[in-house]
Amino acid sequence: MKHDYKLSALIAIFPFLSLTMKAQAPTIASVTPVSTVVEQYGKFEARIALTAAYTNPYDYDDIRVSAAFTGPDGQTITVDGFFMQEFQLTNPQTGALAPIGSGVFKIRFAPGQQGLWSYTVSCTNALGTATFTPQTFESVPPVSNENKGFVRSDQTNYLHFDNEEQYIPVGENIGWGSFANFQTWLSKLADNGGNFFRNWQCHWGWGLEWRTGSGYQGLKRYQQNNSFYLDWMFDFCNENGLYVMYCLQHHGQVSSQVNPNWSESPYNVANGGPCANTWDFFTNPVAKALVKNRYRYVLARWGYARSVMAWELFNEVDWTDQFAQRSGDVANWHIEMAAYLKEIDPYSHLVTTSYAHASNDGTTWNAPDIDFTQTHHYANTPNLERALGASVHNYLNDFGKPTLNGEFSALVDNTGLNTLDPDGIHVHNCMWGSLFSGALGTSMTWWWDNYIEPRNLYYHFDPVSAFASVVPLREKNFSPGSASVSGVTADLQLTPVLGGWGELADTAFVIANGVVSPAGAALSSFLYGSAWNTQYRRPPVFQVNYPQSGDFSVKVGPQIATAPKIAIWLDGALVLEADALANQSYTIAVPAGEHEIKVDNTGTDWASISTYHFSNLGSAVDVYVLKSEDNLERAGWLLNNRYNHDYVLQNGVPAAATDAEIAVADMPSGTYSIKYYDCLTGALIGGETANATEGTLRFYPPPVLWDLAFVVDDKAVAVAELETARKPLPVQVYPNPLPITTQATVAFSLEQEGDVALTLLDVSGRSVQTLFTGRLPQGAQQIPVQPESMLPAGLYWIKAQSGDRMGTQAVVIN
Repeated sequence: MKHDYKLSALIAIFPFLSLTMKAQAPTIASVTPVSTVVEQYGKFEARIALTAAYTNPYDYDDIRVSAAFTGPDGQTITVDGFFMQEFQLTNPQTGALAPIGSGVFKIRFAPGQQGLWSYTVSCTNALGTATFTPQTFESVPPVSNENKGFVRSDQTNYLHFDNEEQYIPVGENIGWGSFANFQTWLSKLADNGGNFFRNWQCHWGWGLEWRTGSGYQGLKRYQQNNSFYLDWMFDFCNENGLYVMYCLQHHGQVSSQVNPNWSESPYNVANGGPCANTWDFFTNPVAKALVKNRYRYVLARWGYARSVMAWELFNEVDWTDQFAQRSGDVANWHIEMAAYLKEIDPYSHLVTTSYAHASNDGTTWNAPDIDFTQTHHYANTPNLERALGASVHNYLNDFGKPTLNGEFSALVDNTGLNTLDPDGIHVHNCMWGSLFSGALGTSMTWWWDNYIEPRNLYYHFDPVSAFASVVPLREKNFSPGSASVSGVTADLQLTPVLGGWGELADTAFVIANGVVSPAGAALSSFLYGSAWNTQYRRPPVFQVNYPQSGDFSVKVGPQIATAPKIAIWLDGALVLEADALANQSYTIAVPAGEHEIKVDNTGTDWASISTYHFSNLGSAVDVYVLKSEDNLERAGWLLNNRYNHDYVLQNGVPAAATDAEIAVADMPSGTYSIKYYDCLTGALIGGETANATEGTLRFYPPPVLWDLAFVVDDKAVAVAELETARKPLPVQVYPNPLPITTQATVAFSLEQEGDVALTLLDVSGRSVQTLFTGRLPQGAQQIPVQPESMLPAGLYWIKAQSGDRMGTQAVVIN
């Protein structure tokens, strides 16, 4: 017996050793838990010492360790175990690792109930099954404030935790990077109000399998260094209130065309895989079995993590080869894999996927095991937030599920983004715009490593996170509402919202009183030429009524194909035809009165379109509004639409929009309270009351320099102040404008003695100078401050904060 044990131990220590000795049924020597007391939704972990014959410990058909957990209610949950190589982190800064031993089997589990749990561990191979003596552990109430349970979905447009608290994702993509990178990036994200990021399983990041080489060993041999880092990532997120949309597959792995990695893929028959062609990945039974085995490992090792917000099956799957011809196979693969994850996941994590283009794919999005939809948008257009908002509306209407913008940027690549928008204005606008169009969270910016981090743009996450926390979006089941703006006439800019290649745009648009109809009509980001790709040609025609003579212009975007031409007709007469050049505008004069304007591309191939511009037909303020299910509450966002990255870069900060009238539709008659929130701080700044008559509530917000958030309900401003985490601190600054060499005075009043910080913020809300810190007594304050003499002239904000009270005041330095 002693001799047999040594042989079996040898097999366990060297699991890939060719087995020439006599095989035997498994035996379990011990089960050692890390702790016998675990908080609810926390991580229970046990180490399994066993002897068994196997060739590949990662292959669940070869050897399976599992545990059956029985809870206080008598229900039993069975989870897979997993094999892992243990490491010691020898350098916490660089992530250097040293292996410990030769590998071990473990079990992880997250108890969903408090009380006494029992569990039984078993091990099965081809020769039989071993079962260990039942053990117990105690599940106690959550200790950490960040332990709210797992993320769930219900019949609303929003998500929530097991403790019923709503979860509004605010964050970014962090697809890959080094261990040192992740420590920095995740800490900054959490410290600035972020609670979400999207991460990829990719071979140049923390992937699990790839062709042999560079630390990988092919299919079904999971990379253990990367798995160690993923252990750290999910645990760090558990402890810091961060949630991960974990993308299990990216398009390049199954593409020879777009970001192609197929030549290196272990699924490629040329590398010993089962697939002769890329598209075989979706139908080949062996390939699908390999994917399912990897899913089992992922669930066994990280399924316990409440920080897993969702499993994302694929990134932009429509970039895979021959997608148009094989979209049915791709949809069937998604339906099968989503159902499989739901079957094996004892924690019922959410499941989603993603496409690059908005037109793909109704079959997948309608599948019952896909919990929410997702869009991606890239366009260098001044008001990109409009495109994101339009896609949110469309997806909510089309699929009736929560929706998220999982990627966006003003540029498809990072080249020039730091120059185009150095302050992240488009990031700020897109986050607020998508959330208040009805998305389940903010939109998620893409360029984390060469834009957000080097420009230190994390501060944009905090205000929207703070404001979202005070609006009961899930509890009151908010959805897109209707509102309009008047009194602030300005030029109208229409932003193309269809960014996908070949998406069929609408062609007929009527513009009256600044409103475009039909509602939901969409322009394409491409104007297709008359020779190539003609099947996509949809030249737009606009019916307009100019109250006075003005102009109309088309701005070409940054990308053009072969020899496009911009042509503009006015009332049937061709008045302009010119070669389309990147980033150029083409303008015609329009007399007062009713007219028809048609735009076409009479050249060879396509040109991207940034905007269509109509003088004096629009509003200086855009309004985004959500309504509660009982129709008695509203939450919204007002944007001075010229405060965008393009306008500010070209012209500087726009003038504040004053005298705007907001008309909120479908409001029952009565008196309502309107509370205003500062979008630079997320703090309440004041409010008023207004009456709704004949189904419309009208109110008049303060001047909108950049943006302003608001809540409409029946609670007085004083009551809202008690309920919100960030309370108002009115601030005055004089002189204003402020000569750069002149000392300014910041005036405010403290209700009680406290610590005070005065900070100078730049045009985008970034902190550029600490003006004052100190403890001040109760009462009126007048603090002299001196901005640095080297600051460039322009608009700034002075932010005052004392405890939970915040306030800002715009100041012009010249």
